[in-house]
Amino acid sequence: MSAREQFERRVPKFTHPTEVSEEQRAKFMRRVLNAKALHEPPAWSRRLHAASIVISLGAGLYTALYYDNGSENHVLSSFREWFFGKMSKLTSLSDQDLADLKARDKI
Repeated sequence: MSAREQFERRVPKFTHPTEVSEEQRAKFMRRVLNAKALHEPPAWSRRLHAASIVISLGAGLYTALYYDNGSENHVLSSFREWFFGKMSKLTSLSDQDLADLKARDKI
């Protein structure tokens, strides 16, 4: 096949807009009317994005609070001390609460 034949084979035939078949018109209208749907992300994409955020936050908190970085002080040491200090205050009883429980013979 010569170069001229290959060129003529690749160039589509020009179709005047008024000479369009009903099949081509329906295909065009379907694409135009569904253009918004083509540009929206799929529904599972939001769930995947939310799951990736939750996993990233969980991994970050685990790394900041529980990952063993050795016995020396490091960047996250002060954050760990603050966090575990707050948690111990929230989960333990104060001296007044202990005294009240001892007075009631609950301990």
